[in-house]
Amino acid sequence: MRRELPAYAHHASKAVVLARPEAEQLSLSLERSIEPLEQQWRALEQQCHSTLYQSWIWCKAWLDTVAKSKPVDVRIVVIRSASGEAAGILPLQIRRRFGVRVLEWLGAPHITYGYGLFCFGQSLTPEWLKANWPRIVKLAGPADATFLAEMPATLRGQAHPLKALFNFTCPNRSYRMALAPNYESLLKVKRSSETARQYRKRDRAFAGQGRLEFGLPQTRAEVHATLATMFYQQEARLAEHGVHGVFGHAERQFIHRLADLQDSANPILAPYALKFQGEIQSVMLGGLYDNTYWALISSLSGNTLRKYSPGDLALRRTIEACCAQGLSSFDFATGDSEYKSHWADESVELHGVLGAANLRGLAWAIGVWASLGIKRIAKQWPVSRRAFNAVRKSFLGKSFRP
Repeated sequence: MRRELPAYAHHASKAVVLARPEAEQLSLSLERSIEPLEQQWRALEQQCHSTLYQSWIWCKAWLDTVAKSKPVDVRIVVIRSASGEAAGILPLQIRRRFGVRVLEWLGAPHITYGYGLFCFGQSLTPEWLKANWPRIVKLAGPADATFLAEMPATLRGQAHPLKALFNFTCPNRSYRMALAPNYESLLKVKRSSETARQYRKRDRAFAGQGRLEFGLPQTRAEVHATLATMFYQQEARLAEHGVHGVFGHAERQFIHRLADLQDSANPILAPYALKFQGEIQSVMLGGLYDNTYWALISSLSGNTLRKYSPGDLALRRTIEACCAQGLSSFDFATGDSEYKSHWADESVELHGVLGAANLRGLAWAIGVWASLGIKRIAKQWPVSRRAFNAVRKSFLGKSFRP
């Protein structure tokens, strides 16, 4: 098996404080388009603590594809200093849900984390955000309700800037793992010697059947071909469980658009592929941002080679590749899976802000609050979680989240 993996560049860790000589008066402005903000947005990415899902390229690709199939009104709130310098960006949108105008994170529901870009100093602080939140919501409106979800209380040791506003807990949680410079040392911490021995035995048996390869596609055409195979495998795999329509045409376009927008010298997508005799058996698609691998989509071929657990091998090789690249974190995204709890160091609870501006918004918000409560209770125990998923799948033919 080839071990020399392509060295993809990645974003360096960012400072979270932008020093200011003295406190300044901050102002708010609203943008209805993302394009005029590109330069300022990308500059803040190099200075601020954020996530993949608030990067300019992610938001741009989403607006170019999914947003056009599900029309949204872009509402980007920019926080500026007296000199006009951007100190923060809140990427928001208004989307109609059952006729109700809902203010939410830009990219919802296709984001794992709700966040913004904030360079905290003497003026911009979490306390300032809390005090000025009514102004922000009014500027971003008009909306009947506010529903900002999927916000971690802390991420990489940093408290969420809107933590003081949280008023509900999301049903889903995400999982994260700190990486080590050496994969073998990480494996010793995460797995017993007996489990590691079983891995080696199974991997040798797999390799004994034919040529195994693992790595990243080297050209843009290969990237698109790998993504197409991934979607085909994922669709077939989900269909085996009676789940259909998770990745529609717009969602597939979105991922392909990311591949087109990214800098080939510093790509944001990492579609690691495990091949047997030249045929893709499993794909682990992730994003590279802020020194972190952000898991997005995985796929598995439907053939007799499943007995060798190619998906598990692809995951381990992906973690190994991330260690070799010097990444600091591996984010498994949301969803309760046994393999995540085995690898992850922390389970990240996600929170949100739910509010209403009028009676129509209040009725919608009460329904959302009740639905979230039912899902949260159902997901507390494995038995109830399986039963709830089975009932929902029988009615809707799809799972909670892709």
